[in-house]
Amino acid sequence: MSDPARIDVHQHLIPPDLSRAMAERAEALGWPAPAWDVRGAIAMMDRRSIATGLLSFPAPVAAPEDPAGARAGARSVNEYTAEVVKDRPDRFGHLAALPLPDLDAALAEAAHALDELNADGLIVLSNVHGRYLGDPAFEPLWAELDARAAVVLIHP
Repeated sequence: MSDPARIDVHQHLIPPDLSRAMAERAEALGWPAPAWDVRGAIAMMDRRSIATGLLSFPAPVAAPEDPAGARAGARSVNEYTAEVVKDRPDRFGHLAALPLPDLDAALAEAAHALDELNADGLIVLSNVHGRYLGDPAFEPLWAELDARAAVVLIHP
């Protein structure tokens, strides 16, 4: 197909500082080790006639018992992704990670990602440590995202 206007809305990036941990996690699960870099991503996109890839992080940003790690992880991933997009806005967009289940931190990170980092939207996992997205505890997040008309990708 020669249509260069394709948009890949489900392209995961792995920041360099997380690649080893992701590879170890994948190996423990018996999965192939994921790898990602800008050059490889653009080459893959060119081979498949993809004009733009919306980048998102493919996993929880920290363990369930580590809310501080989740806040720091989401911020780090989102800032790295924003830099990739800033360097190649012609090829990439940004779906920001949220440090759920910490609702206050997720609301703050959503505002930071959308307002300061110019993220195109957000990514959330289909459940957060066993709590599904329809859980009433998440209603303030959905209300804020609805008020912003934010784009949300639910993964997987």
